[in-house]
Amino acid sequence: MLSAKNFSKETKISGISLFKKKKIDDLFKYNNMLYCKIDEYDICLDITNIKHCTCSCTNILCNHIYCVFLASQNDVYMNDIIELDKLLLNNDRDNLLYIIGKFITNTGNIDNIYEALTEINMDPQIRELVKDVKLKVIEIVDMYPSYNNEHDYFTDETIGLLYEEIDNINVKIIDIIKNKNIKDKNLCNLLIKYKNKLSTYDDCELFDDIIRILN
Repeated sequence: MLSAKNFSKETKISGISLFKKKKIDDLFKYNNMLYCKIDEYDICLDITNIKHCTCSCTNILCNHIYCVFLASQNDVYMNDIIELDKLLLNNDRDNLLYIIGKFITNTGNIDNIYEALTEINMDPQIRELVKDVKLKVIEIVDMYPSYNNEHDYFTDETIGLLYEEIDNINVKIIDIIKNKNIKDKNLCNLLIKYKNKLSTYDDCELFDDIIRILN
């Protein structure tokens, strides 16, 4: 569980400054993940696991993440939070278009809304497995240093285990697809996107078997 003690003193000071300046316009929630934009940076945060920011800071627990962490502990922000999953299921077309536009504008990442819409229409069993895959893909991407391709032994070993876990989940997804005779082009496109994220750093054959079946 993420807490204030995980952040350095300097990061806290900078994050508190961002928070006091009210740099977060809208805070979105989808599947227990918080999404927002601070300045030009996209942030997503799950205080139990995943932290991701597009800034250039080499420390994953950056000041932007701390700013969002503070918002997640603040009643004013959490009372006004935009719960995307509920809104997507309970709005007419015009409102959905407005919500989607607002989400894209305030998070800077159209991929998030695409994944949200894809997951809502997905087979429930597959949806839970894909969520797990998504978290592991984000974790792998966050582990790769952005400045070079040299990894220490611990990082390489951890990434290898995550790849193995994703492979095991993929076997379960294939069983469901075959048993239910599922043909889901959106699921296929989503897994291709995950594959491409990992292929940016290394040769990746994950998801190939599922993609072949779905095609």
